[in-house]
Amino acid sequence: MKDLKVVSQALVMITLSIVVAVSARGASLPGQEAYIRHNYAKAMKEFMADNSPRAMYMIGYMYGHGEGVALDDKAAADWYRKSGEKGFALAQYRLGMLYENGVGGEKDLKESVKWYKLAAAQGFQPAKDALKKIAQNK
Repeated sequence: MKDLKVVSQALVMITLSIVVAVSARGASLPGQEAYIRHNYAKAMKEFMADNSPRAMYMIGYMYGHGEGVALDDKAAADWYRKSGEKGFALAQYRLGMLYENGVGGEKDLKESVKWYKLAAAQGFQPAKDALKKIAQNK
């Protein structure tokens, strides 16, 4: 569980890095400013109105952390899946992590590896590291 907390904290930093990087390029995600200002109700409304994989990821993130909504790991996993199915590597990685640890559903290492591989194929280093760790533990 301690590893999950460390990984969760790392994902917060990754998420914020993505938000900052996108802002620097001028391509703002609807809801991003409200989220940064902790106006979660407004952020959720704007993310829900957006059909982008990043917005879907952020909805999942908010459910997974109880930000502006009740903490709901299953709802988080559902939104990560929607985002991951559209190719968003961070959501794919997060799904792999949830399946690996049985958060938001049954623990399923095969499904975890599937999602990690999708994220790793896009060059997402944490997913590559997770696959390496799984291979070492077999």
